[in-house]
Amino acid sequence: MSTLEQIADGIATALNTITTLRATADVPAVINPPTAFPSLAQQEFDQDFEGSRKAVWSVVILVSASDTRTAQSGLWAYLDKSGTSSVKLALEADSTLSGTVSDLTVTDSKAIQTYTIAGTDYMGAEVGFWTID
Repeated sequence: MSTLEQIADGIATALNTITTLRATADVPAVINPPTAFPSLAQQEFDQDFEGSRKAVWSVVILVSASDTRTAQSGLWAYLDKSGTSSVKLALEADSTLSGTVSDLTVTDSKAIQTYTIAGTDYMGAEVGFWTID
């Protein structure tokens, strides 16, 4: 069984295959958009007799809010189900995150909204998924 840190590292590695996105395994100290990082929402333990864990995650994607139209257009590309900037495709390209989990499934995306971090506004959205390890 992998640690949450190892899974988060695997998520960041998968996201870094998107050349227009800067991904980290944790919330960055300084936001340099466009950026993305995983956020753990929930864990369900002992999913089978082998003690598997189901973890529910989201990837938070942040872009500059200085030009709303450009920000929204950039987010559409990350939220799309296809294309070179698709977070869904990047995560599902290796649904084991290089052997860190036994399965990963992208489930949804959340509404585009404004995120305020350290007094700075960003446009952002989240892509939801779960892992089994």
